[in-house]
Amino acid sequence: MNWREELEEINPDALTLSGFDEAIIGIGSQYSKSVCVVYSEQKIIDKLAEEMSYEDAEEYYGFNIACAFMGPHTPIIIKTEYEKVA
Repeated sequence: MNWREELEEINPDALTLSGFDEAIIGIGSQYSKSVCVVYSEQKIIDKLAEEMSYEDAEEYYGFNIACAFMGPHTPIIIKTEYEKVA
C-alpha cells in the first residue's frame, strides 16, 4: 500500500499541496486531530527553487505556503534541519 492509498483509507478529506509530492515525507497526526500529509519544508523550498532563485523560493514559501491554513485537514510542514546558533 502506498501513502495515497493509506491516507485515502484513514482520512479521505486530507489535503495535499499540488505539485509537491516529492516533498512528502509521510503521514501523521496529533492527539485529537485528523491524519494528514506531512511535508518537508526544505524539500518544498528546493522544489520552488527549480523555477526561481533560492531567495525568491524562500520568500514565496513563507508568504504563500507556510502561512496557509486550509481548514482541519491542512498538511503538516516540518523543518528537518536547523542552523547552529553561533
